[in-house]
Amino acid sequence: MQHLPSADLRSRTLNSFDKRFFDKAMLANGIPEKVTMDKSGANKAAIDEINADREIPMVVRQVKYLNDIVEPIL
Repeated sequence: MQHLPSADLRSRTLNSFDKRFFDKAMLANGIPEKVTMDKSGANKAAIDEINADREIPMVVRQVKYLNDIVEPIL
């Protein structure tokens, strides 16, 4: 029988991955004033963790159907 990691461990791993992604993106592109994202909980948790370390937090805008808005433009 295969042992699966607990949901808590998986969520921490995803948050860690998302935080690393945002940290890397901000190093390459600078720190944004506003961030627009979909309703993903892992992304929001990563931004909240980054904001906790900042004096002036980034504004987070969450859109439920962000892909439906972005894809027709592309």
